[in-house]
This record gives sequence, C-alpha cells and structure tokens, in this order.
Amino acid sequence: MSEEIDPLDLGCKKVGNDYLLVYGEKNILCARGIYKVAHHSVFLLNLLRQDLVRHGALKLTEKNSLKLLDGDESEIDGSQISTFYLMFSDQKHVIETGELFPQFPLDLLFDKCLFSTCNGPPLETEQNRLLGAIWSVLNEKVGEDAVFDLRDYAIAWYYYNSGFIEVDVEEGITYEDLSKSEWRKIREDWLESGPGDLISPSDFVKKDFAIYFRKIFDKLTSEEKTGLYYLCNLSGYTTTLVPLALIKGWFTVSQFSNTLTGVGGFILDRYGSTSESSLKEHRRMFDVCESTGNQILTYIVESKKGLPENIEGSNAHTVKQLIKAGESKKIEFKSTFRFCLKKKSHQQFISDIIVKSVCAFLNTDSGGTLLVGVADDGKILGLDNDNFKNDDDCQLFFKNRVTSNLGADIIPFVELEITNLKGKSIAVIKIKKATTPIYFKNVFYVRNGPSSDPLDLPDAVNYIREHFD
Repeated sequence: MSEEIDPLDLGCKKVGNDYLLVYGEKNILCARGIYKVAHHSVFLLNLLRQDLVRHGALKLTEKNSLKLLDGDESEIDGSQISTFYLMFSDQKHVIETGELFPQFPLDLLFDKCLFSTCNGPPLETEQNRLLGAIWSVLNEKVGEDAVFDLRDYAIAWYYYNSGFIEVDVEEGITYEDLSKSEWRKIREDWLESGPGDLISPSDFVKKDFAIYFRKIFDKLTSEEKTGLYYLCNLSGYTTTLVPLALIKGWFTVSQFSNTLTGVGGFILDRYGSTSESSLKEHRRMFDVCESTGNQILTYIVESKKGLPENIEGSNAHTVKQLIKAGESKKIEFKSTFRFCLKKKSHQQFISDIIVKSVCAFLNTDSGGTLLVGVADDGKILGLDNDNFKNDDDCQLFFKNRVTSNLGADIIPFVELEITNLKGKSIAVIKIKKATTPIYFKNVFYVRNGPSSDPLDLPDAVNYIREHFD
C-alpha cells in the first residue's frame, strides 16, 4: 500500500561507489518504479532531497517510487521542472535507455532558430535581432558557409513539412520510403520552385557540420542530455541548437532566454495588442526560460561534483585498454546481464547469451575476458539497467546462471570482479580454458573471432581431440 511521507525523512546511503536515496530501509525508485535513485554524486541526491522538501508531503507508492500529492508522478510540465526527482527519473527511463534523440543530428533539419518565420517588419526585423546571437555562435563553430547551408536545408524542410508547396509524392509515402533516384528528382524539382535546398536525410548526416554536432552530442553526459531534453521541450521542440548552446556554455542563461523568445511562433506570442502587454508577455516568457535554464545548469553542475580520479576501480586502466582494443577472439562486450534494452524488461535469453559466451571462452585456448555493462561500440553503459540490489546480488545471479547451465566444475576457471569506470559499474569476467569440454544446452561453443559459434558434431569431435587431453 502507498503511504504519505515527510520528505525530510528521506536519506542517502552509500553502496559501493554510488549513493542511494532511501526512506528507512527502503530504496527509493524512479517515477515508473523500475530504477533505483542512485548516483555517484551525493551532491546531486541532496539536491533532489532538498527540492522535494518544498512540496511538504509526498506519497510513497507500492513500487517505492515517489508521487507528488498535487500532481502526476511522471508528467513533464512544459513551463517548469516540478521536481529534480522527476527530472532524474526521465534521465533513467528516457535518456539512458535511448528513447530520445535516436536520429540526432536529423533534428537540425527542423530547427527553426536557423531562419526567420516572420514576413516583413517589424516582426521579421525583431526576430532577426533575437536570433542573431545563435547565428553568431554557429558561424564561430562551423563557419558561415555551413550555417548558410544549414539555413537552406531547414527552410526547405519547413515548407516541405508544412505543405505550403506541393510535392509530387504519393499520399502516405514518407521520405524513408523513397529511393535515392526518386529523392534526387524531388530535390531537383524543388530547387526550381521551392525555397531552400531539400536535401535528403541520408545525405545530410554525411555533412561535416552534421558529423561535428553528432560528436558533440555523443560526448554529453546523461545529465546534459536530460537538460537538453527539457529545454527542447520548453521550446515546443522548435529548436535543438539554442538549448545545446546553453548546455555547452556557448550561451549565458540570459542569452539563451532572450534568443528562445525569438524562435518560431514564440515571436508572435510575445507581441500583444499594446506595447505594454507585449512587454509584459516578453518578461513572462523570459522569466520562465531563465528559471528553467538555471535549474538545468544547477542539475548538471551538482552531478559533476564528487568525481575525484580515485572513484575508478583499481583495474580501471586495464578495463579501459580492453575497451579500446575492441571485441576480438579474447574480448567480448555485453550491454547487460538480464535486461533487454529493446523490450525494457528482464529477459532470460539475455542471460543465456552471457552463459553461451562463457561456455565458448571455456572451450577456447587461452580463454578470454567478458565485459558486461559495455555496448558493442565500446560505450560504457554500466549495470544500472539490470537493477541488482548490490554487487553481491550481481555476483550471486551470475554464479547461479553459469553453474546451473554449465556445471559447478567450471567455478575455478571463471572469476567475476565489478569495477568502476566513469562513475558506472562494469563487470569484468575473466575466463580460463577449462580442462574438459563444456556444453551449453547440449551444444559445444568456441570463440570464432569476436563471436561465440556452435560446432556441429563432427567438427566438435575433431576440435575436442585437438584441444583437450
């Protein structure tokens, strides 16, 4: 049953390299009741606690998540951040699971900060003045020619999506359905009659400036991406570049707030029937942008506190070298032990994949190392998605899975250690070659390059004869 609690009774508990938000003996979970509120920075958790106090009372749900007594526990308010707790929850549920920004930098094709949406003075003049700051920043970062091209592409896509100009495309067909030749014909026709340059998305992402912004985005921390998410939401998803300028420090909060009031339809919203009402509306919009911008920056700053060099595990350097080397016959990466990133739930086939890899290493000369919490491309994901109670819980889960499938005799040949890298837990599983052949579900596996492959019966017999006494 849910219960009403006093936020002053919330505390922090250190477990490994992370701090957990707790209520008595209960670990507090994020808004959807899946992930623990855990972070390497105690300063960020204290920020969450202090922010929750201003609500006076909270509801602790049956899932051990928190709910505001006066509102929904998982909705974003477009005009404000109701609590840092909800922001942290969105970070875990939406950002770190990859639900948002999957096509970045294609978002830039639809960015309305790149051009004026008003026709004629005084609004067009005022809008150009407000957007001048972001244009100057972009000129500095990627050059005037690139900004000119960006503007041309964004204008064309604005008209293409709005339907202001008819395009000879069958109804219901999207640009993903078109072949390169079909798209080339549309683009050629557009250049004759439409404004801007209707570049195809596949060509756009190959541009140098698109690659530049993609690299910047990839280097953002989870907290910075969460801030970008909230600021894009604040803009009504009319711009990504203006929020990015604030996150990256290219803009002050005042510059961000002033520029955002000039993007897309915002310029119309700030003008009332009289100069007095226009000024009042501008101040209101500016204040909302400024307040949200300051909250975002506070969240990001607090998340980076308490990160001394020794937060990393003792073998962090070795793990970094393994990741840098990439997957091979002796090294394999797995994102999770049991959590399916696509289905957003624990799935047995995920842990079966782990067991299969262990089996293959046990049958392969010189064995190998399996890193869990690392994506195929080397990105460090950590083990939060698996939602283990602690390191011991992870160790026990792994031991039970491998021994129940491969037998207890393999224990001397398999060693699991959990280390910390960039504030995230990584499982390092070192596997030696077994002294006898090991089977998983009656199948004999060996390492073949970066993969674990099954051998049919004749090949398995020959392999065992050659590699085992």
